[in-house]
Amino acid sequence: MQTWLHISLLIIFYCPRVLAAQADKTSHTWYDSWHQQVNSSIHNSVVWFDSFFVTDKTNPQNISKSHAKFTLAYVPYETQLANFEHQFRIKAKLPNLKDRWDIIFSDYDEDDERNQADKNIAAARANRRKDNPSLALRFNRFIKDNKYLSARVGIDGGSDIYFRTRYRRTFNLTNATELEFEPALYYYLDQGYGARFNLDYNYALSSQSLLSFANGWEYIQDEPFSEWRHSLLHYYQFESNAAMVSGFFSHGLINKNDDYLVENYGLFFRYRCQTMREWLYLEIEPFVHHPQKMDYAQTFGIALRLEINFSH
Repeated sequence: MQTWLHISLLIIFYCPRVLAAQADKTSHTWYDSWHQQVNSSIHNSVVWFDSFFVTDKTNPQNISKSHAKFTLAYVPYETQLANFEHQFRIKAKLPNLKDRWDIIFSDYDEDDERNQADKNIAAARANRRKDNPSLALRFNRFIKDNKYLSARVGIDGGSDIYFRTRYRRTFNLTNATELEFEPALYYYLDQGYGARFNLDYNYALSSQSLLSFANGWEYIQDEPFSEWRHSLLHYYQFESNAAMVSGFFSHGLINKNDDYLVENYGLFFRYRCQTMREWLYLEIEPFVHHPQKMDYAQTFGIALRLEINFSH
């Protein structure tokens, strides 16, 4: 355990600073050219799709807004050293539909990674539920600053059509405390009906520090049990381009007798920083899990993620 801890601390506090120091952000390199080409390609595709909604009343000065995120990760742990992961998500606003509609193309469900502990939970659930590329059209509406409503229709995995709607409401209890709840309903042709309920409590310790208690419950018609997840998280902003989140999480299933069955619980520390370019981020995350499939034995690991962002 001490060896894993020493390696993690060395990577977290030393490597990002070396990369940042060696990078010349004013010079133009081959990866800058590559980034510009991909960025232009994504934006042109969004403009082409948005052009289908042009009408006589459309403002020709409307500008499409797009954002894409690609993540490459190496996540070794005690029982599996050759564990590689990747994710992508492309989101674009459609100005010809008054910027209330987004088109989303991704290979993971962002609702399963709603807070920073959900990456750990999603990784543990990978063997039970596989994420597939999906394409969706989403409607967004901010009713007020503290109320948000969205609905989407999409295709998941190439054949499963689904519809999902969710509502989010935030209550500012004091200047430092906030309560947020978010119910969601959805329907998949293959999986049937589903419902999810999230309840979060946030407490601002300072302008740079936040404590969050996140809770979630989910029901899916074709699953034999409902799912639960809880996490206690601490966010800390070192500077404008570097932050750390640490926390404890647990998740599992609820059987027919309303008993909570634990699938996994653990601790993690994630350091995230901007490196070399403003569109490039590095994440380093040492963790310890206690998965049910290993009889809740301590399992140490570390996640190394490289995130590339494109935006217009």
